[in-house]
Amino acid sequence: MSKLIYVLDDDAGIRLLLEEVIKREGFRVKSFEYPEELREEVRKKAPDMMFIDYLLKGSRGDKIAAEIEQSGYSIPTILISGFAKDDIERAIESDTIVQILEKPFRVEYVCDILHNTSNVV
Repeated sequence: MSKLIYVLDDDAGIRLLLEEVIKREGFRVKSFEYPEELREEVRKKAPDMMFIDYLLKGSRGDKIAAEIEQSGYSIPTILISGFAKDDIERAIESDTIVQILEKPFRVEYVCDILHNTSNVV
């Protein structure tokens, strides 16, 4: 069975793009607009990997990943952000963040992340 990937982003366009790319690359995907939806789904079925937007309404993606990690899950997470990678790396609050995907991003880069990260999970 193919690996399951969750996407959390409040931008519908980013969610749809990532869903298409992830499916095309042979993975199963489920996307969410709100952190509460993601947290609930993780409790039901933990994914193999997550893509989480760094800046969400009322929260930060690394804090959401840290909360999930503190609940006992160790899910490799790719943080999506329009901010400079160096600034985010200094602020990250979760050990499960394995990569930062800078916006705007190229689809080919997402494919590389999917295949390189999925080989280690």
